[in-house]
Formats: sequence, C-alpha cells, structure tokens
Amino acid sequence: MATKAGVLLERLTRYSYVKTLAFWTDVTAEGKVVSKLFQRNGLLISDVTQGVEDSVHDISALKATPGPFMKGLVKDFVPTHQSLYGRELSGVEEGEEAYNTMLSNTTTAIVEHMLNERFYTILKDPVLKASCIFEHMRWPSFASDKAKLESYGEAEIDLLLEHYKTLYGYFSGDADKARREWRRLKLFVARADTLVSLPYSELYHRLFDQKGNKFLYKADDEGKLTVLTDKLDDASFYNILLLLSIIMTYAVDTSICERGFALMNNLKTARRSQMGNLLLRTLMTICELGQEWEDPSLIPVDEIVEVWRSQSKRGRYESAMWRAAGLEEPNAKGSRGAASSSVAAEEEGDEEPGGFQYNWEKRKLAREKAFPPPRPAAAGSHVGASDDSDGSESS
Repeated sequence: MATKAGVLLERLTRYSYVKTLAFWTDVTAEGKVVSKLFQRNGLLISDVTQGVEDSVHDISALKATPGPFMKGLVKDFVPTHQSLYGRELSGVEEGEEAYNTMLSNTTTAIVEHMLNERFYTILKDPVLKASCIFEHMRWPSFASDKAKLESYGEAEIDLLLEHYKTLYGYFSGDADKARREWRRLKLFVARADTLVSLPYSELYHRLFDQKGNKFLYKADDEGKLTVLTDKLDDASFYNILLLLSIIMTYAVDTSICERGFALMNNLKTARRSQMGNLLLRTLMTICELGQEWEDPSLIPVDEIVEVWRSQSKRGRYESAMWRAAGLEEPNAKGSRGAASSSVAAEEEGDEEPGGFQYNWEKRKLAREKAFPPPRPAAAGSHVGASDDSDGSESS
C-alpha cells in the first residue's frame, strides 16, 4: 500500500503533470464560457457564432499567451529550488519539453474539433449565416449610409427564399413581395429610434401584431368599413415576416432544458426519492405556470378539479375531498373502508354490526348545501329579491 502511495505521489509531483493540469484548467474555463452562453435567454444565432469564434481565438492564444491558472503557476514556481508551494517537482527540463509538445498538439486538436465537428453547422452553414440578417442591430445606419441599408441582405433573402421555397409556398407566401417588403421593413425600423433600440424578439413580436397580418376591410350595406376581406394591405410586411417566422423556429439556446432539469432536481430531492413521474410532472407544471397564474382569475379551477378527479384512480384524493363535504359515494361492498367505518357509524348513526347503511337523505342535503341548484326567478319578481330569498333559505 505504501509503495502504491509513493508511486502516486511521484506522479503527482512531476513538473509536466502539474503544468498540464494548469493548462487544462484554463481550457475548461473557456468551455464553461461557451456552455453558459447556450443557457442564456433570447439567444441569437449571431451570439452563438461570435461566442464560439471568441472561444476558438482564446484557446488558440494559449499557445503563446498563458491563461490565468498558468500565470499563477509560473508566478508561484521557484526555479532555483524547482518547487511549488514548498513541494519539490521532479523532471523539470524534460517536463518542459513534453509540455510544449502537448500544448501545440492539444490546442490544434481542440480548435479543429470545434471548427470542423462540434460547431461546424453554426459557423459554416450558409442558411444559418443568412438568417442573421434579421438582427436589426447589425444593420447599416439609416442616417449615415441609407443606400447600403437598402441593399443590405438581398442575397441572403434570395438564399432563404430558395432554401425554404416548398415550406414558404405551402403557407402561400409571395417571394417577389417578400423582397420588396424587405427593403421597406429595414427603412421602417431604421427610421425610428424607438424600434431600433428594442430587443430582437420584442421588435418582431410588435411587428407581427401591427404589420404582419393586415387584411383590408370593405364597406357593408350601410357604407361602413366593417367587413373583413382576404386581401392583404400593401403596406403590411406579411410575406417577409412569414419568412422570419420560419427562421424563429430555430432552437438556439438550451435555457429551457437547463431550467427544467434544475426544477426537477429541486422538487425530487433525496428525501422525496419515491415521488412518481405523474406527481413530479404536475408539480413542475404548477411551478412553471406560477408566474402566469399570479392573477387568481386566470387559473382554470374547474378544469383542474375535473382532471384531478379523473386521475385519482385509487380515490385517495377524491375520497378525502368529498368526505369533508359529506358527498362520499359508497364503494361496491357498500362500505367506506375499514379506516373510515367507525367515523361513518358515528356520523350516520349506524350501530348495527355487519354492514354499512348509507344515509341517502343526509347525502342529498349535504350535496344541495355544497352545490345549490340554480332556481329560476319568479314571474314579476325582482332578480335581486329572488337572490336574497334564496340566500336566506339556504342559510
């Protein structure tokens, strides 16, 4: 055992091992930057492209410029004693040569893998690169170069229309109108500072609502423009926004997946390891919809109760709920079960052994109290008076 520990200590104190460990720490830090990038909300394709290109550049720079951890190692290493933090390192000269060889080969392999395999589609695919033209923050300035703005992205629009011509035609899109609308769309947005300053998703959501589907109206019999037709307004951006709607289906970020896994881990902890998939999915749905349901009036209570009752196969939720209201149904054997038989006997006044006698009259009264049936107002009477009388009788 002591021999194995000695061999392990000798390997851990080799100069090449320590320096290589510092290098991989710097490389891993660059990988974390890209990983965090994909978890951002509202991520755009150009953000991914720029982030990957920056990561490739920084990893390539590690050949000539040491990273933060490597700088710390060089600073704390004492060449005269060949020691680090008081621990002598072995094989410094040959370790330096092995490290330089590893550094060159490893950085080259990582960069080639990122460019040619892992992120090849994002960096090289012409359709993805063409889709970046809709990002209005990259457009030329309207004030300083209007002519360049008008011609910006024309080749990319042609490429996208050709690539998606089958799908675009299925939705009855007009490619010629889309090209004309593309020029008008750029000028419309670039002229207004309030639109230029909007985020990507907010800008186009607003355009979808205001300029995306404007159909013309025609006059009715009274001469008022109230009859909606199927003819589009020439001032709308329907055809170009139809192409954009296809582009916006690209799933770029993984933030939704990451938040889903985090929520799942927070709900199904080690102390709740026996939780089933149905309950876990239900709790995750409630947590995800919590912000949307801050207004209680938006909660579909009736639908939730019906689903709840229909999914409680063994009746453990339903029985407790209806038992509290006195509305529990008897089972096939005519009893409520061993757990509630004594309570039922006390409540129902049933002291006869050997069976359960259900008090249907009490059940009827309890049901009417919990769910009073609507009563039609009497002829000639005021609605408010009828409601007051019903309320007094039920109370």
